Amino acid sequence: AYNPLNNFTLTKTNADYSDWLPSMNAWFNLSEKAKLRLSSADVMSRAGFSQLQQSYTNFAQVQQTAAKGNIGIQPFRASQQDIGIEYYMDDDSYMAFALFTKNIESYITTGTVHETIMTATNGGVVPIDYTVTVPTQGPGGRTRGAEFQIQRTFGDFGGIFNYTYV
Repeated sequence: AYNPLNNFTLTKTNADYSDWLPSMNAWFNLSEKAKLRLSSADVMSRAGFSQLQQSYTNFAQVQQTAAKGNIGIQPFRASQQDIGIEYYMDDDSYMAFALFTKNIESYITTGTVHETIMTATNGGVVPIDYTVTVPTQGPGGRTRGAEFQIQRTFGDFGGIFNYTYV
């Protein structure tokens, strides 16, 4: 970790997790131009490196604020399902409608903690209480929605329209 006095302190922290992420995708031909698609998956997205770093960043001595990562942050996890129907008007044009749901187990958000950090001031090195922004676990939730899309070509031109309702 780095502190504002240009001193480095070795910090060693371990964190691990393991996930089994099954998925299933299937499609069925309803006719020569229509398809039914089904999918289900458990998904996970790891935290970014900046969310895991242990060093302080964005020091603002006047405001007494800083930021740092959280090595113990768990990944975004969810279970999602989709069902959709597609109609192909020709080789370059189609129309589709789908319903989806996502059960979010956890997600990464931000919070604040108060930490005392040794800080160089005109009066020497003193402990100062900082408000530190850190990644935290969100409580999860559920998202449901529907989407409609159409892609249509007209000679050498075309257009795409997509609408999603959540």
